[in-house]
Amino acid sequence: MVECLFSKEKVRGSNPLSRSKNDRNKHKVISMKKNNNKILKILFVGAMETELRPLLKALHATPVKKLLNVFPIYKATYKSIEVYIVETFVGDSNASIASVEAIKEVNPDYVIKYGCVGDSYA
Repeated sequence: MVECLFSKEKVRGSNPLSRSKNDRNKHKVISMKKNNNKILKILFVGAMETELRPLLKALHATPVKKLLNVFPIYKATYKSIEVYIVETFVGDSNASIASVEAIKEVNPDYVIKYGCVGDSYA
């Protein structure tokens, strides 16, 4: 399960261990699991197939359709989470258009940019 840390307000000091107990309690850990039994949806956005290949393979994602007859979108399920992956191809314009269309199509709870300069490995 993935967890995200959100701060309710700014807390002095960058080291969480150096903060007082009262300051540490001002942070709230929010689980990505929904309490209202709504299925969680995550959208991964990546430019190139070479970047997305490890994610597609690991999740056993299957193609769903092509957004605007151009941008392939894939779907997988991980535990009880619906995972969508969209390939935007190279370029800021493509990334913007494909991301907006994928968000409209999927209505995700989270959007994650995936990949870096043509690869997903360091």
